[in-house]
Amino acid sequence: MAETEFDLRDSRILVIDDEPDNLDLLCRALESAHYAVQIATSGEKGFALAMQSHPDLMLLDVIMSGIDGYVTCRRLKAQEITQDIPVIFLTGLDTASGVVEGFRTGGVDYVHKPFQKEEVLIRVQTHLERAQLIKASAQKRQALSELNAALEEKVAQRTQALQTKFEELEKRDQTAQHLLGVFKLHQTLKVLAATPLFQSLDETMLRDLTSELDSVFLPGGERLIQQGDVADALYVILNGRLRVVVEQADGQETAVAELGQGECVGEMAVLTEETRSASIDAIRDSNLVKLSKDGFNRFKQHNPQIVELIIQLLIQRIHNQNQQSTTRKANTGISVALFASGSDV
Repeated sequence: MAETEFDLRDSRILVIDDEPDNLDLLCRALESAHYAVQIATSGEKGFALAMQSHPDLMLLDVIMSGIDGYVTCRRLKAQEITQDIPVIFLTGLDTASGVVEGFRTGGVDYVHKPFQKEEVLIRVQTHLERAQLIKASAQKRQALSELNAALEEKVAQRTQALQTKFEELEKRDQTAQHLLGVFKLHQTLKVLAATPLFQSLDETMLRDLTSELDSVFLPGGERLIQQGDVADALYVILNGRLRVVVEQADGQETAVAELGQGECVGEMAVLTEETRSASIDAIRDSNLVKLSKDGFNRFKQHNPQIVELIIQLLIQRIHNQNQQSTTRKANTGISVALFASGSDV
């Protein structure tokens, strides 16, 4: 037997022929090449033995008593367990029609009688190797398919794990954002409740007020309000520090007051169309809440007492300033910048 990359020794060969001399010749040739040989003397016996032993290759005589080789081959190819076994026909015929019929029934090759040992062994070896290659290829495809399936499963599991982790992180972030929002709301309510303008409002009214507020972050050194601009909102300082600056007739700016947590800026803005009487700068990073004129008007519809509170606060500021000032007249206008308890700018 010629050298091959496959170990074909002990491959099982089933020989089906009704001529004892042919069986003897083929058995001696195949056994010399270390194949395991089985024999059957008819198509019926060969079919039954093939179904039982599932050989690696069959040598099948075409002309036999009973069912011939073509019928036997068709029956073998119709069974799932034997349909892939290579069949080499044995024939004394040398007609094209016979050869074609053999291939149509599922045969892979022919060996013509009288047999030549080397030819038989070469053809047997060739088709055993071919069958081994097909089998190995199928096994590799199966292994690759299983590997791909395993990888896909791992990818799916990893993707699911990442998705779960992402959802957990997202949930934690949402929880953190909620807690931060609750904390900010609590801190805002606390500052508003301590602000002279809103300290007489109950908690329900304060919560209603927060729905109309916008958060404002003012970096240190930035200007919040420009003197002379049209007033459109009031501000409450949550934290940080602001400076009130007034521009003099000569264009020079003078710092006249500083404001801290809980103080208001620009109450008159929500009541009148007057321009700002001073500028406001951030001494350091500061957080404020802004109540626009529109927001104030919405809040006022359900809480009209807020107008009276603002007026009372402004009057109190004027009264406090007049008591502290020895130079100002009693009829000082509301639009003058007053900074005793806050700043109406």
